[in-house]
Amino acid sequence: YKEYTIIGCNRLLLGKYIGNLLNVLIIVSMMIVMGLEVRQFAEVLASGLLPNTPIEFSIIIMIFLCTLAGFRNVSTFAYIHFFYLPFLLIPMVFLLFSIKDLETYHLLPVFGHELSLFQFMKGAFLMMAAITNYFVVAMLIPYIKDHENCVKNGIWGLFLGGLAILFCIVMTLGVFGVQELELLYWPVLSLSRIIQIPGEVLSRIDAIILITWIFAVFTTLFSHYFVAVRGTAEIFRTDKFNLISTIMVPFIYVIALI
Repeated sequence: YKEYTIIGCNRLLLGKYIGNLLNVLIIVSMMIVMGLEVRQFAEVLASGLLPNTPIEFSIIIMIFLCTLAGFRNVSTFAYIHFFYLPFLLIPMVFLLFSIKDLETYHLLPVFGHELSLFQFMKGAFLMMAAITNYFVVAMLIPYIKDHENCVKNGIWGLFLGGLAILFCIVMTLGVFGVQELELLYWPVLSLSRIIQIPGEVLSRIDAIILITWIFAVFTTLFSHYFVAVRGTAEIFRTDKFNLISTIMVPFIYVIALI
């Protein structure tokens, strides 16, 4: 079904009514996830770069930024992600400077103390949810030129995303330890505040990581918004993407404030 998006596949395989019901659930879930993520973004921004700025202002600005990015041209969506990719790799480089503060005993034993299989799999599924954006990929399938390597490229994306998260977990856990890590609300941000680069070339690493993190948040929110807007347009068989994205703004804003 390489000529169909996930919206079209659901209608084709499950029928018009059941398929559209599932499509609505997908769109609503994307809006909810976007609302929760933009709220977290505003809270982190308030704790670091903009402590005196109301989180409501940061929320509405980011939502409007995603709205103005445009949804008509799929290639624009792809180019935006491709452009910001190098900026997303910058924090990984800076986190390497914290290796000198890493204590290996914080990482042992690898599977924890008396960790059950259920607890292990529960944590694994939570991490999988952070990197498996199948809905985004499923909306892009009809526009992909190289369908032969679509699955392979998706697996590579999953692997690299998981590797990035594993790297952040190992660094924060190795530096802070389990007990201190449980008290930290934003572990990577806290880790960036104690990083010292030789020669003191940069004194505020946390500010740089926060700025690059804004790029990561934007691309993530834009991806969820893309699925919601394009999916809604496909359900109603319309190309009024700007109207749909504008109508969704107050709903996402309310979700973020709840």
